[in-house]
Amino acid sequence: MNIKKILALPAAFALALIFSACDGDNTVSVKTEPVAESGNQSENSTEPTNQGSTENLLIDNFEDGDGTSALGDPWFTGTDAGTGAESTIEPGAKDAEGHPKPTKTDNGSKNALSFVYSLKKGSYEWDPFVNWGVHLPAGKDYSKYTGISYRYKGGDHSIRVETSDVKDNDYHIKKMNSTDEWTPVTVEFSKLEQEGWGAPVTFDPSNITGISIQVKRPDTTDSLAIDDIYLIVSP
Repeated sequence: MNIKKILALPAAFALALIFSACDGDNTVSVKTEPVAESGNQSENSTEPTNQGSTENLLIDNFEDGDGTSALGDPWFTGTDAGTGAESTIEPGAKDAEGHPKPTKTDNGSKNALSFVYSLKKGSYEWDPFVNWGVHLPAGKDYSKYTGISYRYKGGDHSIRVETSDVKDNDYHIKKMNSTDEWTPVTVEFSKLEQEGWGAPVTFDPSNITGISIQVKRPDTTDSLAIDDIYLIVSP
């Protein structure tokens, strides 16, 4: 994928990213839009099941411009460092503590969270990877939520819903194809699957501890932006 389709590349990889979002309390009424029809999206995206307004939990809409989620935890990044691989990931901006923070958009919304990454296998046996995500507060009841929705633009990736009962990082995921246009997706938890290299665990939303995105593939350089992340309740 040509990252020039997503961003103009000045020296610091400044990102111009788009989308509108909601303000206010974390649990809000939202209306999820249908997934845009696209040849490279048809296999990996699912149309939203909550076409009407339902009570969903806002993870982050990035409008406040800081490096923490709407639930109060900081965003983080990770790489394959220490494995023999040499991958790197750079957010559009960082806060004073070094956490990724959103950057301005060009569609009338304030901000979105964006990254440029380079995957380099080096001497690593498997595909190189980078990831970023956020921990969710402990002690909160997530059992009523049935899926996750968000919008993205950029390279292919996996959305991961992390749970405490997965002990070996083989989290439940859904793979998404690349897209040159902002694309809304809703993934029901019933569609999540483990990759299969770890111990099998039945997904239980009451054990959710975090949300992350991983890019894992042969050597490549690309970018990805995300916006408006919610845990959803299907009607």
